[in-house]
This record gives sequence, C-alpha cells and structure tokens, in this order.
Amino acid sequence: MPELSGLSPRERQQVHQACYLRHVFRSPRCLIALCLCGLCGGAGVAVGSFAHLLFGVQFSIWHVAIGGGIGGGLGGFYFGQTVTSYLRPFYAAYINKELRRDVV
Repeated sequence: MPELSGLSPRERQQVHQACYLRHVFRSPRCLIALCLCGLCGGAGVAVGSFAHLLFGVQFSIWHVAIGGGIGGGLGGFYFGQTVTSYLRPFYAAYINKELRRDVV
C-alpha cells in the first residue's frame, strides 16, 4: 500500500491497529462483511456435513472441519479485503496527525 510504504513494519502495524480499532466497528460495511464471514464459515460447515450425501462417501467429522475451514477462509478473505479498502483513507490521516506527532 502506498500509504504505508515509507514506514517500518512496527509503524505499519501501529497505524493499522489504531485505525482498525477506531473505525472498523463503526462502519456498517465492515460489520456486514464480518457477519458474512461468519455465514461463509457456517455454510462451509453445512456443506461439509452433507458431503457424504453429495459425494457418496462415508460420513467423517473431517468433512465438517474442512468445509468450515474453507468457508471461514473465504469469508475471512472477503472481510480482510473490505476492511483494508475501507481503512485506506484513514491511514494517511493517522500518519500525518498522530504518527508524525510521536516522532517530532
């Protein structure tokens, strides 16, 4: 991300965490993405639970776990992309106002 390119890894983490805690849970877009993340995990569990019927194999708890992992992973990816795109405008403002004040 160009906004964070001139910062050290520690400063990048600080900027992201501060902006995340301040802004993400106030955004309807991010809260909807978080709910969809959970729903994707639940859908993965449901598909894994019925995998034995769909594919004609014996039931195994591993199908449920793998389905939940895949669904949760896809939902987490979507949530991460949504949060990152939402936070980008806040990164520059935080760097200019808060982070540079700590350095000076």
